[in-house]
Amino acid sequence: MINLSAGSKVQNVMQYHNSRARYHKGKVLIAQASLQDPNFKQTLIFLTEHNEDGAFGFIMNRPTQQNANFILPDDAALSQIPDMPICFGGPVQNEGVLFAAFQNVQTNEPITVNAGLGGDDLKTALLDKSQYVKAFMGYAGWSAGQLEMELEQDAWKIADPDPALFNTQFSRGIWNAYASNDKRWKLLLPYLPKDPERN
Repeated sequence: MINLSAGSKVQNVMQYHNSRARYHKGKVLIAQASLQDPNFKQTLIFLTEHNEDGAFGFIMNRPTQQNANFILPDDAALSQIPDMPICFGGPVQNEGVLFAAFQNVQTNEPITVNAGLGGDDLKTALLDKSQYVKAFMGYAGWSAGQLEMELEQDAWKIADPDPALFNTQFSRGIWNAYASNDKRWKLLLPYLPKDPERN
């Protein structure tokens, strides 16, 4: 994501790989204005994993014009599922569509993610009103120490996830709210639909 010379990149990766870095699984990465990579400019990424081996997550605020409903399991029980836009989840393996279910979005518990759903597991998640199911083309990934380097270079800031992040009606404008650190936008939260099926 950030261009570094080969020598400095290897040195920095080793430095961060061997350090006791703080990991940010379950947090949100806010792309800073200095990050001009078109894949990540003005993005919000939910980190589904972050450890000594690297990091993995989904861009949450890049919905496309494509609809995922036509690839849902052929089941009468799913016929009433509202339109589900496919989101650009990141530049890695973005040839196909990946379904992910986010749990505990409306609770005080840490948000968990079950990614790569299909078949009966996908059907169960879609019918479970406590889960937020999203469709992604691709994901964002970092090798060991890479995200730590980018954080050190202020390419990203870390924030706690908010239910608004999972509501597609706010996708296009929510980066400005996160990036400005203006908490007033949270006044909108009481007006968000409580039923995840209405995302």
